[in-house]
Amino acid sequence: MTDKKREVCEFCKYWEGDDPVIDEVVEEGYCHRYPPFLGFEGEELDSRDYHYPVTRRWDYCGEFKKESSYLTLEALDLKPSTERILRKQGIDSVEKLLGCTPKYIKSLRGIGLCAYREMQESLTRFDLYINGTDEEVQMILREVAEAEAAADATVSAAVKEALGID
Repeated sequence: MTDKKREVCEFCKYWEGDDPVIDEVVEEGYCHRYPPFLGFEGEELDSRDYHYPVTRRWDYCGEFKKESSYLTLEALDLKPSTERILRKQGIDSVEKLLGCTPKYIKSLRGIGLCAYREMQESLTRFDLYINGTDEEVQMILREVAEAEAAADATVSAAVKEALGID
């Protein structure tokens, strides 16, 4: 579920913020959800005088769309092997990745628990998450934790054996 506090203009793909003054936060911008309109009532119209609605970065409406459609897989900075597997399966954008269920992603040949976790962590940096039920996500995260614990135990056993410790 999307955090409602983040469904504001600043994080919408249709919003373009004004150029900030050095070291200042952009407070206002333009909504590009619909075409611009010509002039204002009572204003002399000129074909070059068009406007987009001005909004503040914390404003919101019912048309919010996450910026994810503009993110490329490269932006996630995944391992080349993981990115190659996704592209081979036709998942060539973040938007397509977000449309996959955890179960489907995990079923892809070559995508193991570590690659799944890598994708999830990369998406989290952009406040994005792989779609799926809480149950599916929790199941995969449990599997990741179990796999990591098993790997740690294997490493610990190998180190103890190498050092001759019982």
